Amino acid sequence: KGVALLTEGYRGRLLSLDISLCFNLTDRAIRSLHHCPELKRLNISGCACLTDLSLKYIARYCPNLEEISMACYNDDWDFFSDRGLKRLAQGCKQLHKVVLDGNNVVHESGIRCLLNEGVQSLSL
Repeated sequence: KGVALLTEGYRGRLLSLDISLCFNLTDRAIRSLHHCPELKRLNISGCACLTDLSLKYIARYCPNLEEISMACYNDDWDFFSDRGLKRLAQGCKQLHKVVLDGNNVVHESGIRCLLNEGVQSLSL
């Protein structure tokens, strides 16, 4: 509910959002980013409850995203996969920087997709 209130209040004007380490943040909260089509930078590192569905929402609602950080701080968290990364890369054509530190379920195909879609800086 907090993310929805924040994004709704800044409709279209929010350029950078850091909601890292919000351990109980869900895919539903990320869906509220539909209020932020101009978002350029997003940090969702350490948000352990997020899944590929969040990446689908980000790809759909944040087409101007340039940077995203999705670092994983616990070996038991496996929340983003190659499939989600592919959706993200295909939906966010301006994306050039991706941080995936500690994400154990990302493989070569997901990385290749990011690079093929124009990502220039990738941190694993």
